[in-house]
Amino acid sequence: MREALDVSVWDAYYADGRHFRPVMDEEREALRRMAAPRPGLSALDVGCGTADFAK
Repeated sequence: MREALDVSVWDAYYADGRHFRPVMDEEREALRRMAAPRPGLSALDVGCGTADFAK
């Protein structure tokens, strides 16, 4: 298992102008199919990454 990175590491990463690639439409659709909301269930966003999937 990888170690968690301190927030300062990510701040420096983005300050250097680096970014992750955008999430593709096909990826969003796959997630939508596999993790579609269902009545009575909840979801928790733990605040990882760029929040593209959380949107």
